[in-house]
Amino acid sequence: MNDLIWILYQFVGLMIARLYQKHDKGWQGWENIEEDDYVRRIRKNLDKGDFVDAANLCMLAYNAGEQAKKEAE
Repeated sequence: MNDLIWILYQFVGLMIARLYQKHDKGWQGWENIEEDDYVRRIRKNLDKGDFVDAANLCMLAYNAGEQAKKEAE
C-alpha cells in the first residue's frame, strides 16, 4: 500500500504543477465549462496520452458536479 500512496502523491504533485502552469498561461473559466465539454476535453487528453490534464479535468468536473448539487438543495 505504501507504494500506491507514494505514486498518488507523485501524481497529485504533477497535477498541481500543471494547474500552476495553466494558470500562468492565463487558462481560466473552468467554472463555466459544460459537462459535455469536460467529457470531450478529458477524452481528447486521454487520446493524446496526457493523463495529468485528463485527471485535472476530471477533478474540475467532479467539483462542478458537487457545486451543482449544493445549489440544487
